[in-house]
Amino acid sequence: MIEHLPERYRNAATARAITAPSAILLAGVGTSAAVLGGVPLAGAALVGAACWAGRVALGLPRQPKAERIDPMAVRDPWRRFVREAVAARDRFDRAVADADPGPLRDRLAEMAAQVSVGATEVWRVAKRGNALEAAVAELDVDDTRSQLRRCQEESARSPERSELVATEKALRSQLESAERLGAVAAGARDRLARIDAQLDEAVARALELSLQTGDTGDLGPLGSAVDNVVGELESLRQALEESRP
Repeated sequence: MIEHLPERYRNAATARAITAPSAILLAGVGTSAAVLGGVPLAGAALVGAACWAGRVALGLPRQPKAERIDPMAVRDPWRRFVREAVAARDRFDRAVADADPGPLRDRLAEMAAQVSVGATEVWRVAKRGNALEAAVAELDVDDTRSQLRRCQEESARSPERSELVATEKALRSQLESAERLGAVAAGARDRLARIDAQLDEAVARALELSLQTGDTGDLGPLGSAVDNVVGELESLRQALEESRP
């Protein structure tokens, strides 16, 4: 039975839902109740099957909800990147909706799903980059440099004060951490700007080709380009997640 289900439902969770004792018991109860109510045997069997199917449906694995993208939750330039990615996604979705049914529309729909994944990845990268920059701002690099300079001056005047050595070491560590995070955020910002532009370019080119030709083969290289963009976005997001403030 499970082999006739859509691919996403062919898993252990679905098998457990189909064979769950509660589902089988409910089917029996439904059938018995229908028979006692005077329903013909064939009809009672249908009632039991409906009860079983309803219980199985409740036990089937649910698809996770799409992540909500909120450009206003991050500052520029991260906000701009998110808005551009969302605009590209929406533009592609509209093109799919307007396309005539057929192989071309099916291929565009496949690409649209990847573009949507790309937009979500841009959002995740933007959130992380925005958080890194906020962390750097809280560290107040300029103030830390001033404190370090004063500590060094005091240490030069009073080399016997050992506590100044520990203070200088702590300030240096804090400054290095802030500079490292700032460099990571700046690198991510530049890289995301490039990837975001590549995503928008691929979407624009795919839409152009979809209007000029009905040959799905022409979309093949662009589909690969979108896949590559999404892969790079995922890689960037993972790298940022490893950069803890």
